[in-house]
Amino acid sequence: MDYIQAETVGDVAVVDLSLNSSASTFINYLNGRQGDNLRTVKFQFVQGEVPFNVQNLVPEVVGKDSAGKIKQVSGAVDIINQTAGIVKMLIPAEIYKSSGLYQEAYIRLKDSDGTVLSSVPIMFEVFANNVLVTSNVSEDYVQTIDNMIAEAAQNLADKTSNLVNELAENTAKVESQTLDIKTANDQLKQLQSDIDANNFLKKTESATLTGDIVFGGKLTSTNFAGFASTKVVTINQDSFDLNDVNVAKSYADNSVTINHVYGTNITNPVEGTSKPSFTLQTYRSGDALFQLYFSEATASIIFAKRIVSGLTSATTPSFGSWTFLSGTKGWQPLTPYLTADFKRFSDTDAEPQFMKVGNLVVLRGKLATTHTISTTDSSAQFQIFSGLPFSPTGFQVVKEIGSNGRTWILNTGTNALSLSAHMTSAGAMNDITQDLVLNLSGTLGVS
Repeated sequence: MDYIQAETVGDVAVVDLSLNSSASTFINYLNGRQGDNLRTVKFQFVQGEVPFNVQNLVPEVVGKDSAGKIKQVSGAVDIINQTAGIVKMLIPAEIYKSSGLYQEAYIRLKDSDGTVLSSVPIMFEVFANNVLVTSNVSEDYVQTIDNMIAEAAQNLADKTSNLVNELAENTAKVESQTLDIKTANDQLKQLQSDIDANNFLKKTESATLTGDIVFGGKLTSTNFAGFASTKVVTINQDSFDLNDVNVAKSYADNSVTINHVYGTNITNPVEGTSKPSFTLQTYRSGDALFQLYFSEATASIIFAKRIVSGLTSATTPSFGSWTFLSGTKGWQPLTPYLTADFKRFSDTDAEPQFMKVGNLVVLRGKLATTHTISTTDSSAQFQIFSGLPFSPTGFQVVKEIGSNGRTWILNTGTNALSLSAHMTSAGAMNDITQDLVLNLSGTLGVS
């Protein structure tokens, strides 16, 4: 295979966009070993002897590895010198999966519309690493972070719009149900008033009444079929336990109780640890409770339902699981999954949180390290979260913003998220001290 050795200036590989030869340009700086991750490679684009201005252009490395798998790396992590055409890229581990020469590869420049302005055939090699203990099977890999974020944002906007409409309908249903209960109560009061106006029936008699009836005394029935008594209770206290056995057993049979709860220490709320205020409607029928939970004290309005059974048994009643009717649980805390190296930036700053909508997870909040982290290895990774209740799909990379123009790279793993590089605004590796803010944002695809 014919090739031309790429010129180098220091640690920068020179790519001549004007080459019209069929030979490929061999770029040694792209060579790597199996297992390498986020390898730093600097390129300078020229046309002949003239530097090529890369303003508003996106560099991409595209190729087919020795296993025949398609690979694509898109975007510069840093524009070192726009006019001189010098950029820096981070090459992820997916590029270095299969050892051997790439069967075919080229480097190209694209504009904001996706139009390819120029492309140059290149060659590079992946060296075998026989000490790897993890699976190193090569798969097709396309890294288009900007397109992924744009698509995810649009999907999120569409899903959010649908969710808002659904929640509005559910809210209207709850309001209608509350109005129906109030109307039934008013009708019962009016009926009681009419009965109290007169009494002409005997205690032991059964009768069908077709005329006007006036009761002068009190009407009492031990089996008033067809109606469920309703009471509304507003609770403002320091604690309220949704799974309190005594409270569960105290509800009267054939009754509806509506609790409006707000306090500072709400035990096991449906939404997690955020301690929201909420409304709980409970209907008891014999041995079971049917409960409906409603809250709008979070980023999303929440509807949930459950059944509690075994109220009359000698053992503890069975509290069923809550089923969310709206399809989302709103913003959930990420702090329970932080590793020992990281923490929330401060109690007054945004708490690290996530919201799952369909096959997407949205991130937000501010982080800091618990101690200074120093490294000059751009491939080193420091795990931020572990044991997450969601699993990102494939290998995803998000460029995040920190203090004073610094940037950091968020990598995905199995139920985990890690920091893999922390750089100054000029692109140099930088220590991570406890006073630096690590802003958490972006959208991830999850399975």
